[in-house]
Amino acid sequence: MKYLSFILFCSSWSGAVFSAPPNGEQVYQQYCAGCHGPQLQGGLGANLIDDVWLHEDSEQAIIETIRNGVIDKGMPAFKTGLTQEQIKQVAQFIKVSKSANTTPEVFLDKNQIFTTKHYQFNLKLINVFDSLIWAITFINANEYLATERDTGNLYYGNIDGSYRIITGTPKVWNNDQGGLLDVALDINFANNQIIYLAYAKENINSTWQQAQGMTAIFKARIEGNKLVDQQDIFSVDDTFALPSGRHFGSRLVADNNYLYFSIGERGIRPDAQDLTKPNGKIHRIHLDGSIPSDNPFVNQASAYKSIWTYGNRNPQGLARHPNTGELWSTEHGPKGGDEINLISKGLNYGWPVITYGMNYDGTSMTNKTHMPGMEQPIRYYVPSIATSGIDFYNGDKWSKWQNNMFVTGMSAQELRRVKIVNKQVVEEELLVKNFGRVRDVAVSPSGDIYIMITRDHKGHMYKLEKLNKSGNNQQEIP
Repeated sequence: MKYLSFILFCSSWSGAVFSAPPNGEQVYQQYCAGCHGPQLQGGLGANLIDDVWLHEDSEQAIIETIRNGVIDKGMPAFKTGLTQEQIKQVAQFIKVSKSANTTPEVFLDKNQIFTTKHYQFNLKLINVFDSLIWAITFINANEYLATERDTGNLYYGNIDGSYRIITGTPKVWNNDQGGLLDVALDINFANNQIIYLAYAKENINSTWQQAQGMTAIFKARIEGNKLVDQQDIFSVDDTFALPSGRHFGSRLVADNNYLYFSIGERGIRPDAQDLTKPNGKIHRIHLDGSIPSDNPFVNQASAYKSIWTYGNRNPQGLARHPNTGELWSTEHGPKGGDEINLISKGLNYGWPVITYGMNYDGTSMTNKTHMPGMEQPIRYYVPSIATSGIDFYNGDKWSKWQNNMFVTGMSAQELRRVKIVNKQVVEEELLVKNFGRVRDVAVSPSGDIYIMITRDHKGHMYKLEKLNKSGNNQQEIP
């Protein structure tokens, strides 16, 4: 049967955990909808109402999958978190929904007007890609780069809707959440055309019975429609490779001297606290891949020398504040406990010792939310919104949002605006809701705002277009 892949990094089930809902649909909405969609249409997890099923789709087969999980795919067993009757009710709800064989219209009308505290806007569709777009970054006001996770394609696009494929990208390990991930420009890109890619790389070892790998960082130069001078500037040897397909992290920030990047703990929770391991960390290297001499653990015996911070579960957002230069991240929690963090040298962000989340089956992970020597998040989300890409606003077109952070939410299908003053969230506003899984957000050099939404397993690129009170042109709300 199709895997009910309640993927661990989804961080998205919501509702009260210990008050059991009375029927299968409500159990599904509480525990399953975050990954598989509120109407079973799919998201991080599979579509449960189409005809593409990997194995038998009998009620009993679904029950067994929910009960025992699919551990290598990231789905936990629910035999302790749900009663047998609840599991049966969920299986029956899925069967009935599939039998109806209808794909509901769950997304808002394309002419929907969004009204916020300062502006009204709608979403203008720029492009639709054939598969899941993981990241976008702008080259100039009109041109951008976009990564397609599963295919490993790198697109050189224009906001007029045209794009071309750039060849010469690394061979990606398309393993669940792994593939081609983030893309960043060298700060001197206009002169040198150099880019950096984060991707899941498979380590090749003929003695292994199961494929293993880790996040890697790739550097190359764009020449026409191809990449040249390609090299991995960060990758791990076989000692640190893992078979898990989860929690690759993989956001990038480049500046004049350094490249910062995240690696999730790959589903191996204790590794996030282990300074000898690269996973569960944010790293800092020079742009040629060498290790900065002032990295916090560079002189500590056995420590992984590129570590900048540790105790990070799965950071999928990373950005610099345009004024202060501070490095900020968003991080997936488990069930609850997504975080916004201010990233500072050598600090421990606590995972898995402290968290505001819990296990996906509703059981307690830890009773600790605070511990000495471990950082508190600036903001945390319970229930989770499944945070991904972030960006800060820096421009004139949306001036009332200057220096505000945009935070994406995949399971919640949201784009949020977060105003941070003196390292504290002082205002937060929901901008977009229920248009699909918001994977990434980018502010172009012209000050325009773009979001990348996953819907029906395709990447949809939208521009936020400001409206006046009659529904056109640009207008601020007093």
